[in-house]
Amino acid sequence: MHQLVGRLAAVDPQAGESLKVIEFFDTLTTGQAGVPAIVRAGAVLSGATAGVALDGRVLRFDPEGRAQGGPTAPVVAAHEVGDASGWLEREGEGEPHANDAIIVERMTLAATTAHARRQPATASAELLLDEHADPEARARAAGALRLTGASVAVVATLPTDPDPGCGPAVIVATRYGVLRASLTVDPPASPAHPTGVGVAGGWETLPRSWRSAVVALRLSGSPHPLFRAQDLGVVLDAALAADAAAPGAPPHPDVAALLVLRDDHARDDRRDLLTTMDALVEHGSVRAAAVALGMHHSTVQARLPRALDRLGYDPRSTLGRMRYTAARQLLALRESRLP
Repeated sequence: MHQLVGRLAAVDPQAGESLKVIEFFDTLTTGQAGVPAIVRAGAVLSGATAGVALDGRVLRFDPEGRAQGGPTAPVVAAHEVGDASGWLEREGEGEPHANDAIIVERMTLAATTAHARRQPATASAELLLDEHADPEARARAAGALRLTGASVAVVATLPTDPDPGCGPAVIVATRYGVLRASLTVDPPASPAHPTGVGVAGGWETLPRSWRSAVVALRLSGSPHPLFRAQDLGVVLDAALAADAAAPGAPPHPDVAALLVLRDDHARDDRRDLLTTMDALVEHGSVRAAAVALGMHHSTVQARLPRALDRLGYDPRSTLGRMRYTAARQLLALRESRLP
């Protein structure tokens, strides 16, 4: 399928995009994603509010994946499969976008397939990850999975990697792609594939644990595929807040300052100011940083005034070091790319 998408995209970009949509929903179906995850995927892909009606139940999600109620906006695309129906809504728009028809068609087909083969454990896991679900229904789901009173965390992995097998799992569509969420009381200790472990707590906290697991997965990588969200400490709150921002939102000013440092190359060296400051923060002194960089300490010292001017603070101080480290993690998250 990947090869076919590539060939078609070269000949007909629109056909290539349509095949990508089909591949995306096929991945959700193969991974046994639930109906909410599929409708969220439709909303994320289309940039519109997506909805389905199945057996008298209506599910609607906005492009940020948030559950919606109340009146609908104008429908720009719709599809029916038997007694089920799916649609896309956009405020103030009467004309559908290029891929709306294929998105709503594949979303509706995938949702009806998921509804037909829904498993109790999968349905319970979906409820526990959905902070907008009915609290009593979530409590029943926790009881069904025997998680009441337990310290439980969510483990995030790629759906193309083997299931870690540590607990009930569900496929979830996120703004970072399709991911697998596994609920567990015993996270894996040494996985072979990229793995993010969310912060553990009672079943009530599982939506936050899932968000933190996604952050951890995005920071995982070779040679250490496991990353635990709890290791971020207070930086985790900043990371979650950055994730809650709208897609395309400008970075925090401290992160923007690091991007400026990275673009600033000294005329006498190919290394940028960001590399210099990384070494200074890691090693604690100009001389130690110079040794690590293979530079003369006077060269590093000469770069400092320009770097500090662009940062607006001194990362050698206690507060500055904390601020720099937090911004560095947010930059890593901003530029992370999951397959």
